[in-house]
Amino acid sequence: MAGRLLQGQEIHTEVVPPFALLALDRRSPRFALQQDWLGMARVFEYSSQGVVALSNRPTLLPAFFGDPVRPDETGWSHYVASGHFGGTSSPVHGVRLLAPGERLTGEKRPDGTWNLTHHQRTSLDDFVAEGVGRQGGEHAALDEAADGFTRVAASAAALRDGPVALGLSGGKDSRLIAAALIAAGVLPKFSTNIDHPTEGDVARSLTDLLMKHRGIEVEHRFVRVAESRTVHTESLPHRVLRLQNYYDHQFPSSYLERGARPAQLTKKQGEPVFSGAGGEIATAYWYPKTLDGTPTAARMEPLVTKCLSKEVPADVQSPLVGERQRELGAHLTGKAAALGVEGYQILDYAYMMERMRRWCTSAYSVGLITPFTTREFVQAAFAMRATDHRDRRIHMDLLKRLVPEWADVPFASGPSSRSTAARIWDGDGVPEIRKMLDHAGGPLTGLMEADALREVVQRCEEGCPKPADAAPLRQFAALAIAESALRPPAPASSTTPPALASSTTPTLTTPTSSITSTTATASSASTTSPSWRARLRVPRRRGTSDAAAPERG
Repeated sequence: MAGRLLQGQEIHTEVVPPFALLALDRRSPRFALQQDWLGMARVFEYSSQGVVALSNRPTLLPAFFGDPVRPDETGWSHYVASGHFGGTSSPVHGVRLLAPGERLTGEKRPDGTWNLTHHQRTSLDDFVAEGVGRQGGEHAALDEAADGFTRVAASAAALRDGPVALGLSGGKDSRLIAAALIAAGVLPKFSTNIDHPTEGDVARSLTDLLMKHRGIEVEHRFVRVAESRTVHTESLPHRVLRLQNYYDHQFPSSYLERGARPAQLTKKQGEPVFSGAGGEIATAYWYPKTLDGTPTAARMEPLVTKCLSKEVPADVQSPLVGERQRELGAHLTGKAAALGVEGYQILDYAYMMERMRRWCTSAYSVGLITPFTTREFVQAAFAMRATDHRDRRIHMDLLKRLVPEWADVPFASGPSSRSTAARIWDGDGVPEIRKMLDHAGGPLTGLMEADALREVVQRCEEGCPKPADAAPLRQFAALAIAESALRPPAPASSTTPPALASSTTPTLTTPTSSITSTTATASSASTTSPSWRARLRVPRRRGTSDAAAPERG
């Protein structure tokens, strides 16, 4: 595959995202780096001092050059409203994510420098345009979608000798993936999150039907992933810090309502696991309750912006956040219309380009497979019409083909049973967020309206929080900790190298960084940071002293 990439072939179109490949020909010498067609792989680019650097962790890029690691205002504005970094933005100023289908090639010159060229290759836009052009030929598109599902299932199972894993919920998407695996002769290990008990009831009924109709007995675990007793063993600031260090600020804040992430990146590759992410583009996920014909692009633009900004209410967002979201909504609506996408399906395009590409957690785990990002499924989704999506036509048609006994089992939709999961206001959540709010006012916390947040905190303190209050509290906690970690650099002293004076805030360590600071000590943080920040302690590598604590993971 690397050889084909160096020859200029479209090697990425048959691989499900996230996927990136760097091929180096030492004889020439030359290289080619290919981003996947959705732009989901975390490959970031940064330029400084005439040098281009690439990494999967955006904060490491400016640090590599000794440049200040500063927050990107546009990226964090998107994060406030949507829970992810929009477009090609990143948490760090000057660092961008490679775009869908982007290819970077380089050839070494005789003087030792490189001639770099960016190319636009096959991307999501091409698959969407092909799907739109096939409207009216839905049956053929469904046939190909079924083939794509079973192809991915069979090829993933061939990656290892043992069984693959699948989180089987009571919903639509994981059921269709499970059906594709079974139809392909692959028997997965199932696990079901029963924080919502109804999910477990529906999933159990599906596996019971396999035994009844096919005599298939499956391994099926039932787990609780967000129990309060396990989540609150660590303070909220520590959970935020762990999450941001582990994923370099990019993970959704909704995972703050789960246990703290490890202090070190894992070195062990897990078993292949299937994810149901992405099926939303065929189930009217972002559509309004009532469909009104085929709205024009001009009518759809405000709706696109609204869907992109669902994470927190508009009154909690600063005016700048609203402005950035409107710009992004207009851009996506215009691109979709130029591809021939009409009406409510513009929302499906926006979902793929933003929610799936930037929010979906599949981009951070090796071996996490997303069958709904097969080329065939995307084309089938855009070959259908909005009313087909409202009727879940693709899901129901494929279920009847693959495992028909599952087609009549009702889906679990929404919180149909009381959740046992921890909430952000549980434990020390509200007191800690109150302290963060008292120290707010920096470039990141200023992206949320303090008065509106105080009203949310007050409701929680009075014991009457609303379900919609969780997201603003999570987002604000993420901004407050990131604001401290990505603060402007302190002036370098005469005894401190400039490249190591980029932060005085200690953070948790990860094995991806070799940058250390002799000035980033716990004592220095306690005199320059708010009290909630000073209480955090930095784990040390064996054989290091407090004075040599690593600066950033």
